[in-house]
Amino acid sequence: MISPRDLAGILRNTGLIITGQGMTAYEAMYLGVPFVMVPRDRYHLELAWKTSPSRFLVFDIFTEGRDALVKKVRRLRGDRAYRAAVTAAGRKKVDGLGVKRTAALILGKFYEKRGLS
Repeated sequence: MISPRDLAGILRNTGLIITGQGMTAYEAMYLGVPFVMVPRDRYHLELAWKTSPSRFLVFDIFTEGRDALVKKVRRLRGDRAYRAAVTAAGRKKVDGLGVKRTAALILGKFYEKRGLS
């Protein structure tokens, strides 16, 4: 069994990750590891389209067949220029300030509801 204590090290040494839309996708973006998101429902599919650096990296289980997933994986494995481009785009999306932005949004809504600035 692999120890989850070094998940970042495990992911960093992975050539390609297939994941749902969630923290692993953000970790992959931060670490610069190519990935394909396979969301489990329509809500997560829409989130994946918004968060992914490329719609190509999202596998739509409702409209795409197995061949589409194979095509995505093959392109990420075989096209070094494309792989580098989506990896760079992913890293730009994860800047380490997400919690700060989330807290600011929550506090903003809190104050807004109370008529405060």
